[in-house]
Amino acid sequence: MRVGVTLSAAGPGISLATRPSLPDGEAAESVLHGIAELAERFAAERLDTGEALRRAAPASQALWQQLGRTERVVLTAVADGIAPTNATLAAERKLGRTTLQAAADRLADQGHLDRSARRAVLVDPLLAEWLRRR
Repeated sequence: MRVGVTLSAAGPGISLATRPSLPDGEAAESVLHGIAELAERFAAERLDTGEALRRAAPASQALWQQLGRTERVVLTAVADGIAPTNATLAAERKLGRTTLQAAADRLADQGHLDRSARRAVLVDPLLAEWLRRR
């Protein structure tokens, strides 16, 4: 399964699609269930994106504080639409591309990134927006 969650002034939206390449179907289903519940709760409470971010900020901040520098660089880059192993990113941050790759792998293993051969995206749309607004 693949989930898509959108947050806008009109309210949250959610879409699901099959994606057989996920390594652990049970873990993926758990993540999908949690995101779907969150989106439904925000819709039921008619929360806007700002309110959703305000409520999610403590969890985003706690995660940020637990991460090392390289993981922070990767998350910020992905939130901004930059590939985690981008040569320019590596040069600007004075990090090796293999170091960035290893950090992206760790973040994917922890469930924060969904990676495919072509791109990486943050699993939590609220975390992605929180990072973009930092």
